[in-house]
Amino acid sequence: MNQIRTQNNVEVSLEKGANALQVAISGNDVYVPTLQGKTYVVNLPSHKVVSTFPTPEGARIANISKTTHLLIITGSNSVTAYSLPSLKMDFQLNVGGNALAIAGNQAYLSNNSLQQTRILNLKSGKIIGTVPVGNIEEVAIIYTISIKCSIM
Repeated sequence: MNQIRTQNNVEVSLEKGANALQVAISGNDVYVPTLQGKTYVVNLPSHKVVSTFPTPEGARIANISKTTHLLIITGSNSVTAYSLPSLKMDFQLNVGGNALAIAGNQAYLSNNSLQQTRILNLKSGKIIGTVPVGNIEEVAIIYTISIKCSIM
């Protein structure tokens, strides 16, 4: 971990082979998913692992949905949602991907071999649509455009 304000690097020990692509931060907790099927909860102020919990093997991406209060853990074969702060499993889908982006109550799941992005409803835990996108590597980006109009 790198503290930007102080430029200090702090090392947090995880098990050998732990390999997350993206961590998620909620309050003082950092969620670090690993290929081994274990997600670490690291306390930011202390830089210590405070707990672990089982998650699907191969999951390497973590996201937080502030709207639905969910921690979303994504791997190549699944998307699993856990309620915050209890970490009780809310739903699991047997589809995976390389990238997941969240906007409101929806998540957008991309996989480089499918040539489409799946749209997930985070409240129902269901796939509600797809968007054709061509070849994707490992990025899902949400754009929000705001336009102000005034009447004269």
